Amino acid sequence: MGQQSEGETIVAGRECGTCSMCCKLPGIPYLDPPKPPGQWCRHCRPGRGCDIWSSRPDGCIRFNCDWRKNARLGDEWRPDRCGFLLTRTSETSPYEVLVEPAKPDAWRKEPYYSGLRRVAAIVAEHGFPVVVAAGSRRWVLLPDREVVISSEHLASGLRIFRDIAAPGQPWQIEFIPGS
Repeated sequence: MGQQSEGETIVAGRECGTCSMCCKLPGIPYLDPPKPPGQWCRHCRPGRGCDIWSSRPDGCIRFNCDWRKNARLGDEWRPDRCGFLLTRTSETSPYEVLVEPAKPDAWRKEPYYSGLRRVAAIVAEHGFPVVVAAGSRRWVLLPDREVVISSEHLASGLRIFRDIAAPGQPWQIEFIPGS
């Protein structure tokens, strides 16, 4: 998740500090055994860091949340402060909002909700959704509304679109089974 590519920069002064939300919120499939989303990594000591820091997996070394990479996000967006982690796996994947299970509505609070809606408007124009994950619940955040992702579509891919020939039409979602 949110892998750092070569040449990607970290905002000066954006240190993780006591935040360890990247060790809890995303699933970490390359650990043995894989770590499920929403649970602490067995190597993490919340607020203190990683017990295997010097030998941690490459995926952990390369990971940086969007708060560390995006200068437009203020300090209030640091994951342990806002209650969620912003990330994107690649330039062709959805923007993900991974919510702390103990704070399932954190993403709906201001200034976060309006900020996430602005992000949704920007990335939607390029065909990418913003997907919010809070425990077992999922939403697609569109520029004009939120759409609950039903359990039958959790394993599906999705695409968002609108009819550009008909201005003012709402955004649509197509779920793509097995993708």
